[in-house]
Amino acid sequence: MPRAATIPRIFDGETFVVIASGPSLNLRQVAAVYRARVSENCATIVVNDSYQAAPWADVLYACDYKWWEHHKPWVKYFGGICYSCMPEVATAWQRVHWIPFQDAPGLSNDPEIIHSGCNSGYQAVNLAALMGAQKIVLLGFDHTCNGQKHWFGNHPGNLNKYSDYHRWIADAWATVPVSAGKMGIDIVNCTPGSLLDMFRQNSLEAEL
Repeated sequence: MPRAATIPRIFDGETFVVIASGPSLNLRQVAAVYRARVSENCATIVVNDSYQAAPWADVLYACDYKWWEHHKPWVKYFGGICYSCMPEVATAWQRVHWIPFQDAPGLSNDPEIIHSGCNSGYQAVNLAALMGAQKIVLLGFDHTCNGQKHWFGNHPGNLNKYSDYHRWIADAWATVPVSAGKMGIDIVNCTPGSLLDMFRQNSLEAEL
């Protein structure tokens, strides 16, 4: 088993943009994040396939082994830090850091563990919090399915295609605001039409 990582506070006090893969994500939003990253103190985490939309991001987070296996030919060119909560991923790909997870409410404030929330976007938000985020901006966190689950379509082949959005919202996301408040983190949802209404909502332009 690989050695578990301790999450460093390398972006202490900065704004984080976490880019998930909901169908509302578009290149105009990604370009705005890139401009903010270049000109201001703004760090970026991409979740799963969104590294293809923002290959310049600081961090890539993806959980599933099968996802890493499928993306191996392309993700090797990603220049940022890579994390997964699955030890077998870090065993197969040495550049991926393993951060253990726990099924618990809210966000973990322990730099040696993240809370699961049963989805990679939730885990990436906890990663941003542990890296020192003061504000976390959510993009591509639709958590709704109106015929298309992701901006790129459905996952191919035998990759996981099931997303229990309603359970994730009720059992996991609903517990985040209290813990984020205790950690002094402002979470704002800039995803148009998102069902994650427990967070402050605003336009991306206003927040960046």
